[in-house]
Amino acid sequence: MLRFTARFFYKSARDAIDARVDEMLALVGLSQKADRPVMGLVHALIYTIGAIGMINGWLAAKAGAIWPNLIAASVMNLILSSLILGL
Repeated sequence: MLRFTARFFYKSARDAIDARVDEMLALVGLSQKADRPVMGLVHALIYTIGAIGMINGWLAAKAGAIWPNLIAASVMNLILSSLILGL
């Protein structure tokens, strides 16, 4: 994903872009996760948004107000995103 995005912003040789991406991944400690598939993460985030929507709908029906939904959305987004990202 980083290599794909970097090609839009830098017109360097492909080897220079790859070297820079590898350097940045090593800097933040993500070298071992560089070539993981992205679609699994995308699907998980879509399911997370759906789960948050269902929970918010249930809370709105129970409370009769939208304010609990704002709090629940923030908390559920934090929890589910951290579970998906493995934090």
